[in-house]
Amino acid sequence: MKQEKANGLVILGATEPDLANFKALVFAGYSDRYYFPDTDTKELVEILLPLNEFSIYSNNLKRY
Repeated sequence: MKQEKANGLVILGATEPDLANFKALVFAGYSDRYYFPDTDTKELVEILLPLNEFSIYSNNLKRY
């Protein structure tokens, strides 16, 4: 955090009340793979994709 870098990202649907499954997950990516829910099979799909380190967006966060 001090270098303002990240190597993963999780996006959740804020209006989904059921957190016991993957319904709230829109996208998750970390290290060398990303995940998303398949709406047809109701399964979590994992795809290999090398993700590089990136700069965080900090204009919406208070400084630590």
